Amino acid sequence: MRCGPFSQLIWGLLTAVTCLAIVPTTAMAEAKQPDGATPFDRVVKVNIDQQMYSFTRLPNLMQIYRAAELEPAAYWPVSRLLSQKQTRKVHQQRQALLKQLDGLAQWTQTEGNKAAAAKLQKWHAAISTWPLIGAEWLGFAKIVDRKDEQSGTSFERPSFFSSFTDAVSSLKYNPTLPEGTYRFLPPREVPNQWYATLVTADGAQKVTFTEEDSVRDVLERSGILNNHHGLTSVDLVFLTGHTESSNVAYYENDKAMPPVGGLILVDLPKTDLPEQWQSLGQQLVELARYWNPQS
Repeated sequence: MRCGPFSQLIWGLLTAVTCLAIVPTTAMAEAKQPDGATPFDRVVKVNIDQQMYSFTRLPNLMQIYRAAELEPAAYWPVSRLLSQKQTRKVHQQRQALLKQLDGLAQWTQTEGNKAAAAKLQKWHAAISTWPLIGAEWLGFAKIVDRKDEQSGTSFERPSFFSSFTDAVSSLKYNPTLPEGTYRFLPPREVPNQWYATLVTADGAQKVTFTEEDSVRDVLERSGILNNHHGLTSVDLVFLTGHTESSNVAYYENDKAMPPVGGLILVDLPKTDLPEQWQSLGQQLVELARYWNPQS
């Protein structure tokens, strides 16, 4: 990737600042004050591919990217920054939703709907094994839906990833990290084929597609429509973390493109639920945003 003079100057300055801010973890452990405290109490540690980077000052994203010598041209949408705080939050959210699923399954069983109760139990088993991670929201993505397109308006929404290009262009995409310990999943090579992950109560499977395919096309080829009679809509989860519902019935087909690298959630428990559990399906969609894109 070729860079202009201004970008080269910015990257050079950031490299200098990064070098001043990083110290080896072992050196930090040895440098003790007389009272037993380290001189670097405010520190950020980031684990990247089993290599620990320690910062004596609160770094921004670009400093981390430069320190790890990440490739600017890599496929950044699958990168994620994991924190201990978010990991705890996602774990607690999953456990709370599993508890709700248990309650709904028990209620459904008492109502005599054994088939629905069995399906809820399958969802419980599937969700308990979802490869979720405690990813931080780092950047912003421009979201344009049909209504906005007609008026020429678009909205920015928080995103799970930033990139070299974004971080060097604006401070908005180059946030400073609070002190703590992080793990960074670096970007990977651009995939040879577009793919999405179909998620049902029976598990998950990756499917490939082209730019000419719609979500319904993918569902037909994978046999989902044959196994889920009456399926009218699915939920899409994009790598940015954005979610939306897509109609897939033959009589009302949005012809939406599948989310590249994202998820297609099929037949979540969202309809005909008692008031106590009416928001359960949407909460599961929001939980699925934390799916590890590198799993």
